Amino acid sequence: MKKITKYFIQGLIVTLPAAATIYLIYWVLITFDNIFNFNIPGIGFLLILLIILAVGFIASNILTKRVTVFIYNLFNRLPLISIIYNSVKDLIEAFVGDKKKFNKPVLVRYPKKAA
Repeated sequence: MKKITKYFIQGLIVTLPAAATIYLIYWVLITFDNIFNFNIPGIGFLLILLIILAVGFIASNILTKRVTVFIYNLFNRLPLISIIYNSVKDLIEAFVGDKKKFNKPVLVRYPKKAA
């Protein structure tokens, strides 16, 4: 019975984040399509991409460092929000950006046995 419980919990750990991500993406796309009443599927997706690009442009070119630091400090003061914000921020920074952490391959060499 303990193994079944262990397998169930491990299955939840693997399945739940993937299912939540897929559902969130589906919900955002459907919501955008319904809000703007698009008749062509995929226009909501393109609108989301354009919004993300616009926010990136504004953050890179128009917003000053002060505003970015203010937003960062604001999110860090909120108890539950700070955990979510910092986790997502660290995950994204690990793969993209100036502080990439996965840019070097891992290589492990074992010493050769003497003949």
